[in-house]
Amino acid sequence: MARNRASTIDEFVGLGLLMVGELRCINDVQDLSYIKNVVQTFIIKLEAVIFDFQTASTADSTPLDLLSCASLRLARDLLIRVDLFWSRLQGIADLNHVPVVCQTIWPVENLRILEDRLLKFCASSKFEPGPVAIKGAGLYGPIVDPKSHGLQNQDKARTLEEFFLDKLAFKSMKDREDEVSPAHFATFEWILEKPLSDDTKSMINVTSRSIRFAEWLCSNDTSGIFWIKGKAGSGKSTLMRYICQHQKTTKFLDKWTSDKPLTTVSFYFWTSGTPEQRSQTVLLRYHLHQLLSQGKEMIPWVFPELWLRCQDTKSRVAAVLDWSTELLVYGFQKFFKNAAGKTRICLFIDGLDGLEGDQRGLIELVRFIVDLSSDFKILVSSRPWPIFEKAFSDVPNLQLQVLSKGDIRQYIDKYLDGVPEICHIASRDSDRFSQFKSRITQKADGVFLWATLCTKALIARLADGDTVADLDAKLAQFPADLDDFYRYLLFTKRPHKELQEQSRILQIIRARETVCDFTKDESSSSMIAYQLVLAIQGEALETNTDVKQLSTAEVMDMYQTLRTQLTSLCADLVVLHSSESSLSRSQGASFLVEGDIESRRFAQSRVGYYHRTVRDFLIFKSTLDWYWLPRKLDPLDNWARNAFATYELRMKHNTPYHCPFLSLAAEFGLHQYVEAEIKTARYEYKGGIPPLSHGIEFLASRRHSVYPLLSTELISILLDSAHDPNILYKDLSGKDTTPRLLALKYVREAHQRGWIQIYDLTPDGNARWVGTLKLFILHGADPNALIVEDSWDLAVTALDIVTEMFQTYLSHDFKQLLQILVEKGAVETALNNRTKERYDLCCNRYIMTES
Repeated sequence: MARNRASTIDEFVGLGLLMVGELRCINDVQDLSYIKNVVQTFIIKLEAVIFDFQTASTADSTPLDLLSCASLRLARDLLIRVDLFWSRLQGIADLNHVPVVCQTIWPVENLRILEDRLLKFCASSKFEPGPVAIKGAGLYGPIVDPKSHGLQNQDKARTLEEFFLDKLAFKSMKDREDEVSPAHFATFEWILEKPLSDDTKSMINVTSRSIRFAEWLCSNDTSGIFWIKGKAGSGKSTLMRYICQHQKTTKFLDKWTSDKPLTTVSFYFWTSGTPEQRSQTVLLRYHLHQLLSQGKEMIPWVFPELWLRCQDTKSRVAAVLDWSTELLVYGFQKFFKNAAGKTRICLFIDGLDGLEGDQRGLIELVRFIVDLSSDFKILVSSRPWPIFEKAFSDVPNLQLQVLSKGDIRQYIDKYLDGVPEICHIASRDSDRFSQFKSRITQKADGVFLWATLCTKALIARLADGDTVADLDAKLAQFPADLDDFYRYLLFTKRPHKELQEQSRILQIIRARETVCDFTKDESSSSMIAYQLVLAIQGEALETNTDVKQLSTAEVMDMYQTLRTQLTSLCADLVVLHSSESSLSRSQGASFLVEGDIESRRFAQSRVGYYHRTVRDFLIFKSTLDWYWLPRKLDPLDNWARNAFATYELRMKHNTPYHCPFLSLAAEFGLHQYVEAEIKTARYEYKGGIPPLSHGIEFLASRRHSVYPLLSTELISILLDSAHDPNILYKDLSGKDTTPRLLALKYVREAHQRGWIQIYDLTPDGNARWVGTLKLFILHGADPNALIVEDSWDLAVTALDIVTEMFQTYLSHDFKQLLQILVEKGAVETALNNRTKERYDLCCNRYIMTES
């Protein structure tokens, strides 16, 4: 019976690291028979691992998860190399030839990448790499203790430490914390001071979990996790910021730490950022940056392989550090394993429900940390979603909307009593006015956000001669549901012109988010105020004058105008965020003014939503769709042609674009739209570049463009809809080609430019575009397609290209592609009259042939 997937992954990781260790020491082995036995053992064990992965899915009738799929792919690739090594060993009699053959199959960089892939698996596997994985000098040079390597020179060590911290950092690290509203006067003091009443305790938890938060901070005997849960808008982020910044928190934690040093880190998830900003990757990078900044000596232990790789300046300049989730989780776990017993750490993680992706994985990581040692505490907050209710059912927690009603009443008293007109109304009927404030508190139902919006809306709607009864009537019109309240504030009783102006602002902000989401550019996901002013007023600005620096008065006038627009048109649901930290970090608008702090602060203020629920309402409730300006003509063909080439170039070769918007949709991988167009018979190919060719343009690389990688769903839809991969057409240079030939050219280009990775395990990597080529072949693509010779490259066939790819990367994906080509009738040709090695697909042996 097949073992479970986790144990198979563990065995494979251990086997792979053991193999790396043996290969590093192969130069020291003096017994050829021992080497052959070891290689044969690896073949047997790799075949067993592959069999277990293949049967695991059949055994429980579920597809392999991503980690198992990646392990299976790497195991298959390794088996090809080990099998090749074994076949080469059969013809070797001299032991001195073994290292030469080994380096041919596993060059130094190849082995380094293999070890890097395996170490990333350790982040998700129970396997702990032992000495065997880093043993030996021999063929590949010494592998040394990362801490001692390079630390003899303290200046060099500091340079390396700053290099790693700089690479972990990202521009928007503090943006979300800056945007969290501070606690209103005297609110939330109960969390650190006021003892909870018996009634309140019963609303939090019972039995041993009924403890005060301050007690949790101080105690060694409580759970390592405390959970603040609350409805949307109940003030969780504000409370978290209050706790993190209050000196009493540090005072209580000092009692817990005793004589050990204390480290605290706070993180705030924010759904208005890019998907990257809402990912587990950002959380891990932020925490590791903060933790390692306070313990730089830990860096070589957390990322030993990267530390060794970046010892010299040339390596650091060329380094492109891929902070994958797997690598960061591995580093995160290693940090806490090393920190246990030496220091005490308290993490504050706000908004777990804002995570984009694997929430269960984050919960498991939180559990992993607190289970390691009593030296670690974690305070988390989230909405009371079922996944969190289940995960944190056994830890101390509090339900914020139950406990914050007194704070809401206190806020209402403070806010309304500070408005002279309101005070005048209250003085005429104080008892009834007190009851009115109680009704606001009751209607808020623990949602602090609703109470703040309500009080602002009441004041904005004050009229001369209003009484408490009039205020009551206004309150009765306010919906209790947040989404309905947003709809009321934004759209109710607004003239059409205001709605159009409002829509323009909201669409501009949303368009910026969409582009940043797509390009994964987290550094510019927030529009600054000056950019929004230009976007709104751009057409009215004078552009024929000389370029000059704006005066302070001009900037402040823009500021006042924009603030008025946001208040009147968007009901203050879109706001400007500014802080001293963002002012010091931002450089984007420093050219606008000099000297005047207020004007610079405005110019660099970030435009954002008052609360994440505002964005949720606008984006997920299809709100923005209501106010698109109507189009008098069909928009599909009046602008999209320019996305492909200039008018002059298109006219030079008379390249037709009968449905350019559909072609553009194909390049962006919008498979649902393309499928709908095809199924409703609104598309008919009339010549020119077909959608299939547009769909494969970014087959192996995005080429630093805004376009995404190829969509396999789109290609499958087009092929299933009888789009011919062999259709002949003229490209923009006037040359004949087909989608099939174009795909082969893209693969050859990817190989020549180094875009293809060995041991590639990502779903968006080799497997994706190899799968696309398979789809082409299975849908009738010519297996003997020939790319004619040009001024850069010799003529080659499909089989020539795939054979060379397989010889270079020894990948199972390419092996399968070769098999399909041969099965479909591909004929082997000479490849530039040079000696080549090919894989005999029939007998699964490597042989040498002379072309």
